[in-house]
Amino acid sequence: MFFAQLRLGLIKSARHRHSTGWVFGQVGALFNSFYNKYLPFALTNAQKKVLKEIRRDVGSGKQMNRLLQGDVGSGKTIVALMMMLIAADNTRPSDEQAFQSVLMAPTEILAQQHYNSISLLVKDMPVCVKMLTGSSKGKQRKEVLAQCEDGTVNILIGTHAVIEDNVLFKNLGLAVVDEQHKFGVAQRAQLWKKNSIPPHVLVMTATPIPRTLALTAYGDLDYSVIDELPPGRQPINTLHRSENARPQVMDFVKEEIAKGRQAYIVYPLIEESSKLDYENLMKGFEEVKSFFPNPNTGSVWCTENRRQI
Repeated sequence: MFFAQLRLGLIKSARHRHSTGWVFGQVGALFNSFYNKYLPFALTNAQKKVLKEIRRDVGSGKQMNRLLQGDVGSGKTIVALMMMLIAADNTRPSDEQAFQSVLMAPTEILAQQHYNSISLLVKDMPVCVKMLTGSSKGKQRKEVLAQCEDGTVNILIGTHAVIEDNVLFKNLGLAVVDEQHKFGVAQRAQLWKKNSIPPHVLVMTATPIPRTLALTAYGDLDYSVIDELPPGRQPINTLHRSENARPQVMDFVKEEIAKGRQAYIVYPLIEESSKLDYENLMKGFEEVKSFFPNPNTGSVWCTENRRQI
């Protein structure tokens, strides 16, 4: 074990010694303005610690390749946004062109959530945030591509569409990959080719799979953890109930609906299958409706692939 760790330490040391990265040496007006005026809550100590680790990486002159792991709600996106603001605060020495950032998410829904939240946070700041997905078409798509290429866009948020060959950046300095385990190695590597010197890379996950953790063990990724939730977050209870407790579960759902809340039920199959003995959506929909015969109690809707049935 000692020699294995020694060998991996040498590999990691060689990666840091021979890689070249852009230097983000300045914490400038955008970061300070956001931190002092627009940050909607105080950062946790864990977030501050991670920010220091990332800032040390991007100021070293070596390419950052770091995994940020933290539970849902721990504040990974805010950390990523603040680093993207630091990127925009810094310029390439040769032409004083501000560095751009890209945030890639695996689904359009998640990309839209990131776009909505980040746009709202920086709406009063001189920061240009754009979104690019597979459904971006026509004039809108051409406009975003042109603004990325001429440097107008500070932050681009999107899906796999951002790694297409026709997506060109004036000066990409930071690439953030959310739910990184849902992307292939070659897909992530496409981001490295978007500038003459590869951008800094921050990959984020709430649930690191063994393959992801192996990258940290093999020295390919540095590792940061947000191990503290913001104050005021309510604990999440995950419970398992067997079939004979279904009436009690539905009674609980009725109580929550009476409080003005909502519930959703996920089925593993849409229709009955001869190969898999699982509950299916079409049968389950009728069963759930039987627990809510009174329209005043709550309405039951059935959707399949985001299409209402």
